[in-house]
Amino acid sequence: MSTIAIMAALAVLSVQEILGLIGAAVVGAKLRQWAGENTHRLAEESKDDYREPTPFTHPLLFENYSSREAVLTKVHRKKGTTELWSEDWKHRNHFEVFASERDMRNGIRNRAVDLPGRRR
Repeated sequence: MSTIAIMAALAVLSVQEILGLIGAAVVGAKLRQWAGENTHRLAEESKDDYREPTPFTHPLLFENYSSREAVLTKVHRKKGTTELWSEDWKHRNHFEVFASERDMRNGIRNRAVDLPGRRR
């Protein structure tokens, strides 16, 4: 199944269905806990603005990544790219996105994306 087909299939899911996937998703326990406590906030924020897939909303598009730099939080690699998505270890409500492993080592963040996929 292509990435576009997976994204199209997951785009029709409601917030409740997405939260149902969280139990089996690749995101960490603290992030799942925050999502469970803020379900109403996530539902209110589901507008039709641009969003990109995140490990929270589209877990099939990401794979777990492990390295020495990925000790404090879970890190995910977006399939087909070199992007690394790291859960923010302090706030636990967004992802820090790095363009490559080298950028992650050097602390050069590309962008920050919240759980539903909006840039912060």
